[in-house]
Amino acid sequence: MFNLLQLQQQRAHKQLLANELIDNSEKAEGGPRPLSTEELGLFDKLESEIKSLDDQILAVQAHEIRRAKAVAMKEKLEGSSGRQSAPDQPGSDGSGSNILTSHANFRIPATARRTGVLKAFKPRNGESVHTVETRAYRAGMWARATLFKDERAQNWCLSNGMAFDIRGAMGTNSNTDGGFFNVEATNDTNRVDLFVFGNDERMLVVGRLDNLGKGASGAAVQAMNVHLGVEESLGLV
Repeated sequence: MFNLLQLQQQRAHKQLLANELIDNSEKAEGGPRPLSTEELGLFDKLESEIKSLDDQILAVQAHEIRRAKAVAMKEKLEGSSGRQSAPDQPGSDGSGSNILTSHANFRIPATARRTGVLKAFKPRNGESVHTVETRAYRAGMWARATLFKDERAQNWCLSNGMAFDIRGAMGTNSNTDGGFFNVEATNDTNRVDLFVFGNDERMLVVGRLDNLGKGASGAAVQAMNVHLGVEESLGLV
């Protein structure tokens, strides 16, 4: 590894020796005198060595600049090429304000309140019972707006910063094939299809995807594509 400081110290030392030769000739007894043949030879040697050290110092400095650029390029490639943002927190409308905490006075309609214990919604991170109930109510309104197209629920979601659009929703005639659920419809694709089946007693959410390439190796390829700024599905489908 090049030692820039050592080269600079060597140059300063040789420059000092050259200066001493000039000073000795100018401060000689009897007045200034020209350099002797021996002194001229030494001065020329020092001058040549100083020039060589200058070239080495410039080369090391240029190398350091290139190395810094290479490190910056590596960090850029290893970093995310897309928009960097923190994920929305539960109950957030995406604008930075938390709906659940900013609406502490939100009142759940009496017709929607439960007398029993919420099984699917548990307190987390020190949440109050009121906050848990608010999350449950919001989830229920979203389900009514998206799954049952309830106009009142849709208006409520819009007024509370909740989007309820579902892209590529499966129709009732696309779930089965010959009376059975077609589990191979997403083969050789990189998408997932979501279905909701239910009756008066319960509802079932089913996801359908081609799991080949969705393991650690597939995730590694996808992560590499993101870092390189290319299509995420490149090499996967």
